[in-house]
Amino acid sequence: MLITSSWSGLVKVWSVPDCVLLQTLKGHTCNVSAASFHPQAALPPQWRQKIEQEKEKTEDESVEVMDTEETSEACQMASCAYDGSVHLWNFKSDSPLASLSGHSPRRVSRVEFHPSGRFLATTVFDNSWRLWDLNTKTEVLHQEGHAKPVYSVAFQGDGSLAVTGGMDAFGRVWDLRTGRCVMFLEGHLGPVLGADWAPAGHQLATAAADHQAKIWDLRRRAPIYTIPAHTHLLSDVRYQRTHGHFLLTSSYDKSAKLWSNPAWHPLRTLSGHDNKVTASLYHVRCSMVRVTVAKLWSNPAWHPLRTLSGHDNKVMSADISVDSKYIATCSYDRTFKLWAPDLA
Repeated sequence: MLITSSWSGLVKVWSVPDCVLLQTLKGHTCNVSAASFHPQAALPPQWRQKIEQEKEKTEDESVEVMDTEETSEACQMASCAYDGSVHLWNFKSDSPLASLSGHSPRRVSRVEFHPSGRFLATTVFDNSWRLWDLNTKTEVLHQEGHAKPVYSVAFQGDGSLAVTGGMDAFGRVWDLRTGRCVMFLEGHLGPVLGADWAPAGHQLATAAADHQAKIWDLRRRAPIYTIPAHTHLLSDVRYQRTHGHFLLTSSYDKSAKLWSNPAWHPLRTLSGHDNKVTASLYHVRCSMVRVTVAKLWSNPAWHPLRTLSGHDNKVMSADISVDSKYIATCSYDRTFKLWAPDLA
């Protein structure tokens, strides 16, 4: 399945790869800023047959159809909006299953599920971030350490720690067992717009508007590398998921760059875009740009492999299916497109 969120206030669920609209979720009354699937999201009964039919067509045995009887009343998805609203959804209904009340009427910029699926993190433009218990629909943590809006949040793999990035140019690492900030990430000279954990869990990377990426070591409690990565603000940073030996950064300088550990030397510059690169997804091997195309890059030489053209306005987001068969892009032209670029 694929979800799209819109400034119209609607969230839509689509089938993959045929792009049939399965459901339109109505509940927000203003711009929807983000949406995310629950880690254990299950298929509703009315879609089960469709997925089975698609599985037969593609002969893809990796598609798992979960038991819908046990999870039919559970939260399947979360979304947030500019008015401070956060809705939880179950695909049995077009209306929200529940709403998390308590945010100020300020933009909620991100929703991120905890690896366990029990908790949800929200980052808010009232300078706070919050952690919610999805079983009780109550707030269990309300952190106000940032001096400006909190923009990004990421959970460590085992779920014990979280990192937040703020518009105040600082990052903070939080121990979810105590609710305390255990490390203050000071050193950037501009808003921290992205953060990601290394697979090993004791290091993390941040990307900021000061054109730099920084690598932080929790054991040393300090930055161990500063990467003068780009000539414009960094929009995102991603570790390679398998062993973390490579780091991918994207920037408004129209490029994405690949960096190699241990010294984090530049390995490749993925140039070829005509405008700002607003996101990078390492596992996708794809960079996404604020013009009308997306570009696919090939390892190990990292030459442009494919240009996905067809949008009539800025491409603002991209993601890949779990089986790596499809790439989805969404654009200011009010469309999303599903691509089958044969990643293999």
